[in-house]
Amino acid sequence: MAYKIYKINKWSNYDTGRRDEIIFQFKNYILIAVAFILIASLPFQFQQAESASSTLKQGDSESAVQELQKDLNEAGFHVTDNPTTYFGSKTDEAVRDFQRVNELVVDGVAGPNTLNELEEVLIESREEESSNSNSGSEVLEDGVSSDAAQAMKEDLHELGYLDIADPNDHFGPQTEEAVMAFQDDRGLSADGVADDDTLGELSDALSTGDSSGDSKVLEDGVRSDAAQAMKEDLHELGYLDIADPNDRFGPQTEEAVMAFQDDHGLSADGVADDDTLGELSDARSAGAGHSSGDSEVLEDGVRSDAAQAMKEDLHELGYLDIADPNDHFGPQSEEAVMAFQEDRGLTADGVADDDTLGELSDARSTGTDDSEVLEDGVSSDAAQAMKEDLHE
Repeated sequence: MAYKIYKINKWSNYDTGRRDEIIFQFKNYILIAVAFILIASLPFQFQQAESASSTLKQGDSESAVQELQKDLNEAGFHVTDNPTTYFGSKTDEAVRDFQRVNELVVDGVAGPNTLNELEEVLIESREEESSNSNSGSEVLEDGVSSDAAQAMKEDLHELGYLDIADPNDHFGPQTEEAVMAFQDDRGLSADGVADDDTLGELSDALSTGDSSGDSKVLEDGVRSDAAQAMKEDLHELGYLDIADPNDRFGPQTEEAVMAFQDDHGLSADGVADDDTLGELSDARSAGAGHSSGDSEVLEDGVRSDAAQAMKEDLHELGYLDIADPNDHFGPQSEEAVMAFQEDRGLTADGVADDDTLGELSDARSTGTDDSEVLEDGVSSDAAQAMKEDLHE
């Protein structure tokens, strides 16, 4: 007991100033430790808050979504001409396209990685735009935004390579694809970069497109009165499903030419040269006076009243989507005949022989009976009434 009193007395007799100094230092150490712990935890808390606030996904509605849509538009991944604050399916699709092109995880969620990559793309794009505008270069490529890019896109649209009627001034992935297609058609290096050679060829294509009617060779990319006349002939013969064609020879025209060439034993390259145009002229003149006589066999290439009557029957039965058919048996008629033959258990060869025409006649006549069973191929008032009910 005497020892404990001695200890207390010893602390009590300790220099008061020294004791206060030790206590003060101890408190400081505690405060420093607490502050260090708080500071160390701040980055984690900030990262959590930033991650939550910078992640945008379908269904979100906030101002950040509108900025995201603007940035995607600028980067060439078009969302809408009028950005909104709602993250919908179009925004989701644009985000996924951006992620795919930039080799990110494709999930449609605009998280930190996607947003950072988008920011870097925009920075690079703006730097390139500034560099190009300062140098006066005529080279247009992905990422450039300029009046020259807009003018080029209008030219590509006019020539049928870009499906944007009122393009903006940004050169994006879709424009790059259009440039590559044009370059490929013109025998240029298909790199998607519109350099002086490409722009020069584009200018020539626009200027010569209206005056190329003197050429006997018609091919993809040509625009002329001769191309329009040829398309009218192809339509009349049943190879081109465009009733009022323009003067542009595009991919659809090329397919029609190839089909015609294949049917007439020509080299099916899609180029309408003198041989093809001559054969086309012969087909038209021969077709106009051609009659199948007493034969009941109707097939591709035949032009007759019987062919027209058969097409009317196929239309009535729902196999041919031509309300007022002509008298030419073309590829579309052949497909309709094959579909009818297949449904009726006949050999689906597309040739309307006696068996097929007889079955066609039976289908039309039986379609108007009093049967209450309505199925594929039936044509009756009851079928029409049922379709009206289904529409309603």
